[in-house]
Amino acid sequence: MFSGHSLKSKILYRLPFKTKVKVIKQVGSWSQIKIKFGQKYSNYGWVRSKYLVIN
Repeated sequence: MFSGHSLKSKILYRLPFKTKVKVIKQVGSWSQIKIKFGQKYSNYGWVRSKYLVIN
């Protein structure tokens, strides 16, 4: 997960496979997300949309 929608942005987290996220918006090939910790969503960041799977 990156701080912005560019590979040059700072890496904030390395998300484990099947991490549940909530998509906030999309810009080009990037999605702004919130990470789910326990029962709450928090911590905004950006990921490449191609790595997301909708359930």
